[in-house]
Amino acid sequence: MSELTRIGSKNAEAFAFLMPGHNHKDYAMCIGAIEEDEAAGVALYNTIGDALMLDYMFVAEKFRRRGIGTALLEEFLTETEDAGAVAVHVNFPESSEDIYNFFLSRGFRMFRDGKAYNTPVSALVNSSRLNKLMTNPQKNMVRGLDELSGFERSVLIRSLDAQDMDEHIIDDTSLSKELSLVTIDRDSALPSACVLCKKGIDHIAIIYMVNFTKDPFQLVDLLRVLRYRAVDMGLLDHELIFVTMDDDMYRLPEKLLGGDELLVSGGDVISAIRMIKEN
Repeated sequence: MSELTRIGSKNAEAFAFLMPGHNHKDYAMCIGAIEEDEAAGVALYNTIGDALMLDYMFVAEKFRRRGIGTALLEEFLTETEDAGAVAVHVNFPESSEDIYNFFLSRGFRMFRDGKAYNTPVSALVNSSRLNKLMTNPQKNMVRGLDELSGFERSVLIRSLDAQDMDEHIIDDTSLSKELSLVTIDRDSALPSACVLCKKGIDHIAIIYMVNFTKDPFQLVDLLRVLRYRAVDMGLLDHELIFVTMDDDMYRLPEKLLGGDELLVSGGDVISAIRMIKEN
């Protein structure tokens, strides 16, 4: 039976080859599996309010079909239930039938699909399409997620829920305070769009970008401020990851960066959820 262990500064090097591009310091919980005295698998988790996000799971090929993936999932869920977590979320490539069947057989409900893209932050900053749109003056106020009033937060929560999105996401403590932004509509004075980001050691992940209106300049204003902040924070050498779960957002990266060879499609992804316990 596999031995499970927490991954930290003392043993991270032993598991590094199983999680290329990932740093254990970017995650709330990192679990490793040891089989035959070798690092065999990893699972990296973060929090979303009272839920968990399984951001990455990988089992070395020679150790697959031995129950290691199940152990990494089940033992962790048992442990975190005592800490109050009520659900776990996961996004994974739609093209992977094995991963789909793995999560389906372990009680996950497949509930949304989307698309993923990668591009350097510098490609967004230098986008001629976005530069052209930004010749128009900024129409709407843009605030950090942590700068919203209680009323504005409640409106944002209701708007996310109406879009069939997880409203608990705004309480995720791993979101970047500087890069998670909300537009306040000039006329209604209400939240009208948002971009929620996580910042890793070498990447920015846009996990939600949502426009609650039909006004495209809500997003233009969001991206305008996101660009300013990325430049101010010296993040031009970072990778930018889009995960688009909103039908209207699917083509946004292509529209903004489609002429740039640096835009790489990560393909279709599926989002799934499993309840640990009911509220």
